[in-house]
Amino acid sequence: MTMPAVAALNAPHLHVLKQLAASRWLWCLAVVMIPIIRIALTGQHGLDVTLGDTDDATRVLQVKALLGGASWYDTTITKIGGATPLVSHWSRLIDAPLALLVMMFGLFTTADTALLLARIVWPSLLLLVFLRLLVAEAEVRRGWLAGLICAGFAMTCLTGLFQFRIGRIDHHNAMILGALIGLLMLARSLEAPRTAAIAGSLLGLALAVGYEPLALIVPLLALASLAAVIDTRFIDAVAAAMKALAVTLLAVVLLTVAPARWLSGVCDALSINMVLLIGAGATGLHLIARHRASLTLAQRVGALVATGAVAAGAFLLPEPACIAGPFGQVSAEAKQLWLVHVRETQSILVEAKGNPLIAMSFVLLMTAGIWTTVSRWRAEKSIESAATAIVLFSAIPAALLQLKFLPYASWLAIFVIALRVAAFQGRGEITPRIARLAGAITLNQWTFAVMCAVALTAAGIPLDDDDGSDACYKTANIEPLAKLPAGLVASSANMGPYIAALTPHSVIAAPYHRIDDQIVLATRMFESPLTVSSSLLARSGARYLVHCAKEPRAAKAKPGDGTLNGALLSAETPAFLREIPNASPLRDLRMFEIVSATR
Repeated sequence: MTMPAVAALNAPHLHVLKQLAASRWLWCLAVVMIPIIRIALTGQHGLDVTLGDTDDATRVLQVKALLGGASWYDTTITKIGGATPLVSHWSRLIDAPLALLVMMFGLFTTADTALLLARIVWPSLLLLVFLRLLVAEAEVRRGWLAGLICAGFAMTCLTGLFQFRIGRIDHHNAMILGALIGLLMLARSLEAPRTAAIAGSLLGLALAVGYEPLALIVPLLALASLAAVIDTRFIDAVAAAMKALAVTLLAVVLLTVAPARWLSGVCDALSINMVLLIGAGATGLHLIARHRASLTLAQRVGALVATGAVAAGAFLLPEPACIAGPFGQVSAEAKQLWLVHVRETQSILVEAKGNPLIAMSFVLLMTAGIWTTVSRWRAEKSIESAATAIVLFSAIPAALLQLKFLPYASWLAIFVIALRVAAFQGRGEITPRIARLAGAITLNQWTFAVMCAVALTAAGIPLDDDDGSDACYKTANIEPLAKLPAGLVASSANMGPYIAALTPHSVIAAPYHRIDDQIVLATRMFESPLTVSSSLLARSGARYLVHCAKEPRAAKAKPGDGTLNGALLSAETPAFLREIPNASPLRDLRMFEIVSATR
């Protein structure tokens, strides 16, 4: 006879609960649902406060244009750029799902609410898929416990989660998903070749969305190819990944590029030159693999070098300027005035000055990542552990030099830390369970952030430097500018996307390198002597001028220094401007009508 207690344990509802508790999707959903639950409990999502950063605001414009009937192949944003509108280099691969979500939600609610819901759902879906794939990669390497710890660490990954936060609809999160999972699968494919084609396809999708991860993907593929020709055990896997990558890139070009431009190369977005680069590399590697038995090591390496030369030549043939990289077609003046000051291109040292808490916790996370990666390799001595270590060690210098790579290095670090913690065995009276629990508690970024906060507070150093410049871009401060008749607005490049997205006005500039001349013009308007500023305004054809004293570059000017910024920081209003009273509730954000200007 079955005992009552045993029967209760075997009850069907408990079996269902056990299945749910073991669900990897549920683990990942728990991480994703944290901000959504907060919204449900408080009723506050913050998406009405701001559109996010400039990229999020611009994505809103691009999605609205697509919904408004813009051609699939035409990514022109008519509200940015003035007489020479911005032709965006962003892929329609992100516009399409966002537009579908807006259309779907629009069946049940207003257009504004539909867009709001899409801004919540899209990054949440991407995070859910990314975490599920990350957990799967951890589990296949070290078992279910590594997957569980990885999901827990993901919850604390401050410098990784910010690119997946609610409202983040630009393209960074999609690139992170494709690049990191693709590289981790590529590392594993050296021992399990069946994953190579999936890895190549994911890397292709990442590059199709944007070229940001190019600095990681191309060097690591080149290194993998070199390893494959030296040790031909790996050549089939690497060749399969390269072929899948090439096919994916070609498919996306055919899908998203107008047929008339299939043979035109550009430096900053997917086009035929990248297809030729990867295609030539894949072809050469395939031929080396096919004839490996008849080739010596020196011949294989020589053939790879020749393949690289042919691939580089094929890449540069459609557009030679691309030898200088994705920004090869940007003017030197724009680089000096604007590009070198873009926040995501700054180093971790610059970030440490304004946000020491994040910078210090990131450095500690990387330290833990390096230690656990080396420790794991020493314990396992496997090809996969070495390859995964190389992926992390490639991402860390990139993240230290440019902030845009912080999330890449952060996710890779928590991944390898989770693998090592799951393998802790304990020592003496410390059991493996206690050792793993201690590792999970201490080796996560929340713990590192708390430690840094205590140290910074004790030293009297502010945890961050909030200069109030974000007030310039808040929706409530910009929307009132819409009360005036639509016209072309001269503003800083950073403010441009918000004005274009929240008002009927169009803007001269936005922070995008394809309109580098307009960026230079807008910057010179505010930072030149008044007579020059007047002439530049006249040349621009602008009807209005918007100035925010809280923006960093404006705030650095000195009142009365002879520049337009200096004049507007003081009580002086130049004769060629007429201030529009109370245009914005933010006192530091002022709008002027251009009444006369020297031509």
